[in-house]
Amino acid sequence: MIGHGHIDPIWNQQTLDQLVYQRKDMSDSPSRGEDIYVWNDLTDRERYWDMISLDVADDINTNKFWHQDPWPDLKEKFIVIHHMKPGLIQPLHGDLYRRYSKNHNVADIETITRVLIFLTDWQMGQIFHCDGQCFDDWRSGDWVSWTGTATHIAGNFGNHSRYTMQITGLKQ
Repeated sequence: MIGHGHIDPIWNQQTLDQLVYQRKDMSDSPSRGEDIYVWNDLTDRERYWDMISLDVADDINTNKFWHQDPWPDLKEKFIVIHHMKPGLIQPLHGDLYRRYSKNHNVADIETITRVLIFLTDWQMGQIFHCDGQCFDDWRSGDWVSWTGTATHIAGNFGNHSRYTMQITGLKQ
């Protein structure tokens, strides 16, 4: 089930620029992501892995993003910020939550909720689809949520970086 809404941003571009980002190979799974992504038949694997790597900040002071937690019913939260530069993609996939499941002793990943908050306004060429729904023309503070392995894609075919906050947690 897809949810969506809006929170009023208290962050700005300077907030995002001050974070420390590290390059994260999104194929970081025992099978290098082959069990996640639909595109398993590409011949140039290294180019493919370059296209799906993001810059990630995971030491987040949420006080810079909201005064009161907009998701108090979400427990055991893990929060990261993704910086998707132009030319990067996340092909059609469903999240497997391997680390989260292991770290929080979750047996059924269909109980895990993910919230994606758009931290900057939409720019031409940026896309996000989830569970058959297309999201565009977002404003900073718009969000989308889903539970379990809902399939989704993201891409940045434009000229501006796309910043999102990803919150993973369990509904209580």
